[in-house]
Amino acid sequence: MAFGGPGFAEIAFFHHASRSLVLTDLVQAMEVSRLPLGTGLLARMVGAASGGDTPAHLRLLLNRRREENRAAAERLLALGPARVIFAHGAFFAEDGAARLRRALGWLLG
Repeated sequence: MAFGGPGFAEIAFFHHASRSLVLTDLVQAMEVSRLPLGTGLLARMVGAASGGDTPAHLRLLLNRRREENRAAAERLLALGPARVIFAHGAFFAEDGAARLRRALGWLLG
């Protein structure tokens, strides 16, 4: 599955045997306590801090192709990932599908 917007593309990878979904930037959960003060503040401001969410700047880009990206999100959720691994921060080790649904609620709603 692919997500995209002007100047942005992300390909999601699903490993069936382990029910693991691998993302890079679509969801982020930076551990603010492990970041320098300025970076931590920025992560909070854009929605990339602990908890797991799509940062504000990516939401703007993804909304440019909202229907395509919503369909991709629905396909990801239909896979029922047990865990969701991403490049920025603490990944979803449990309840992957439910936590991903919450993280992408802005796109699905």
